[in-house]
Amino acid sequence: EEDALALAYSQAVLVAAAGNDGIPNQPCPIVGRAMYPAAHPWVVGVMASDKASKRAGFSNSDCIPSNGIEYELMAPGTQIWSTLPGNTYSAWSGTSMAAPVIAGTAALARTKWPDKNVYSSRFIMGQIATTSSVANAYLSLTTVPEPELSIEEYWLFDDISQATVNDDDGIIDSGERLELAISLRNRWGKAENVVATLSTPSSSASSDPYVTFETD
Repeated sequence: EEDALALAYSQAVLVAAAGNDGIPNQPCPIVGRAMYPAAHPWVVGVMASDKASKRAGFSNSDCIPSNGIEYELMAPGTQIWSTLPGNTYSAWSGTSMAAPVIAGTAALARTKWPDKNVYSSRFIMGQIATTSSVANAYLSLTTVPEPELSIEEYWLFDDISQATVNDDDGIIDSGERLELAISLRNRWGKAENVVATLSTPSSSASSDPYVTFETD
């Protein structure tokens, strides 16, 4: 499922309900779990809001924002009128009632920005998810979000081939020579000419008595 959605993401904006268990997306502080596919970083996860634009009590929620398994925003999801078999109607509550609001907003945004070669799925997601914490179609079509850069993951490599004092345990030990790999994530607006600077807590790397950077 994850592979199929990742492939679909290249051509479409994906929207999914966050679920109705009233729990966070990970254990903090109560026991929680992520609801998939809503928690995938390439899917707009939709929580339900009430009439006061607050998160509905039954809706699953974020615990730690911007960590790669989050839900993006809320949409009205309490007492939403919908059709039923037999040409009747009823009011329903749930994140499954909220998700179509965001799907419709995505369709509006894609209609305004139809060129997928210029305006990616991520661009459309940014228009929807960062202009307001609760669904707002007008802001999604009229406000351009700023970039939001953060460190997604990092890896330490202390392989013996890099230095004989290394022990290949992935921990920074005294005297070791390390390589560091960092994965950056731009969550929303387009960013150009991004420069990342690696430094120590000291005022400058050159004055730190404990760390030497071989590559700036």
